[in-house]
Amino acid sequence: MVWGHRVDTLTVQSPFEERQAIRNGWTTDPKHAIKGAVWRLRWTSVWRFYLRNWQWLWGTVVAVALAVMFHG
Repeated sequence: MVWGHRVDTLTVQSPFEERQAIRNGWTTDPKHAIKGAVWRLRWTSVWRFYLRNWQWLWGTVVAVALAVMFHG
């Protein structure tokens, strides 16, 4: 946890490993790590909403498409 947010951490043993980690997308800036954690949390919440409601969502899409198709 960093400032109340769950973030992934990586421990390195040398400056060389630190440079390698940074090249692989890791950061030493906690604000940047938190920004990524918040983005992942938002994305997963949208995905969870879709998984809970996919039948309703697609039923609505089909109903609207049929209504438009047979309207005129």
